[in-house]
Amino acid sequence: MLFKSIRSQMHLLFQQKITVFFFFAMLAVVVANFIYNVVLCYGAYSVKMYNPMYLSVLNYQGRTGMEATYFSQCFPLLVVIPAAFSYVKDRNSGEEIYIQTRFGRRNYFYGKFFATFITTFIIFAIPFLIEIALNCIAFPLSAERMMAMSDFKVEEYAGRFLFSTLYFKNEYVYSVFFVLLFGVASGIFASFSYAFSTFRFMKFKLLVFIPLYFVMFLLSVLGDFLKLSYNTYYGSYFKLYDSSEGKTLPGYLIVLAVLLIVTLIIIEKRSREDCLN
Repeated sequence: MLFKSIRSQMHLLFQQKITVFFFFAMLAVVVANFIYNVVLCYGAYSVKMYNPMYLSVLNYQGRTGMEATYFSQCFPLLVVIPAAFSYVKDRNSGEEIYIQTRFGRRNYFYGKFFATFITTFIIFAIPFLIEIALNCIAFPLSAERMMAMSDFKVEEYAGRFLFSTLYFKNEYVYSVFFVLLFGVASGIFASFSYAFSTFRFMKFKLLVFIPLYFVMFLLSVLGDFLKLSYNTYYGSYFKLYDSSEGKTLPGYLIVLAVLLIVTLIIIEKRSREDCLN
């Protein structure tokens, strides 16, 4: 019954215009960036080109660095839009009662959690995986990792990447892994926002933006206020080749784990409450 609830609610999500629009908007950004790079690099020698992985929208350095910076800054707001509003929509339209009657209250809440997670993962991971494939087909794999850098500078610069060990072994595997982790993180963030939207005081869609953005903002402020040696600015963790100092992989994974645990606690609590509460 839970699987049927997940399938049904994913079907409902992809029937929403905003979900479909967001997926194709992300895909359009990727394709537009790809075409731009093809035109820009047309006829150039491979020794004068960036490695294909450096041409990604998620990249930090190079020609797409500014787009990646803007994207990472807006990410806590963008990740909420495709699927996290679904519960508020169900409640306002009355579909919540119908779906709960069909699948049961517990299956409804957990089904929407998995549907939100999977839908958001698809939207924020698949376009960038497609971009990696397109770049590998169109650009020479023999291009340099980083232009105008000595091996020592490359090692120092890339040593600050998340999963830098994996990067030095194979930058293509690293890029795919990073995008998959980015998709998982996106799913957790959207699910966290969905969980808070189940509270009765969250009557308007605009309020669904607040919990996640507040957590991200609080982490950034606390890092500066407590003068931590770790980088707590969320934007540094969502760019493919970010070399900001102080990033901590355990801290990143702990934040994701805590948000997921809080999400599951809220969903479990809400699924056990009387439907009239």
